[in-house]
Amino acid sequence: MQKEVFLNNEGDAWFARNHNAIVSRVFDSADPVISAVTRFSSLLQSGGGGRLLEIGCGEGRRLAWLAETMAIECHGIEPSQKAVTVANGLGVTALQGTAESLPYESGFFDIVVFGFCSISAIGRICFALPQRRIG
Repeated sequence: MQKEVFLNNEGDAWFARNHNAIVSRVFDSADPVISAVTRFSSLLQSGGGGRLLEIGCGEGRRLAWLAETMAIECHGIEPSQKAVTVANGLGVTALQGTAESLPYESGFFDIVVFGFCSISAIGRICFALPQRRIG
């Protein structure tokens, strides 16, 4: 029930409260996630930029930058439907949801980014380089 409340109300409420700060963020090579993805890029599958999932992708601006600049196929999961709508408008494949249940086949992604791990980890970035199961 708590998850449904979060998906139906709090995700959008958080997005509304923080939208101005989100819009003012600059996503370029100085962004810590983008910098880390750049370092990991040699691990991506040959024949393209690979596939990346960002859990907690917000409005998808970082993913849009990565897709355009690094030719990475980017996907996002985000609790806020309002943020997902913005992300989709930027051409990002984003879905409303949480990391609890991902609608992807095992091994679909080369890199998974948890952009927001927990309240106590603000400013930290968590990465998973899947060997077996993401999805």
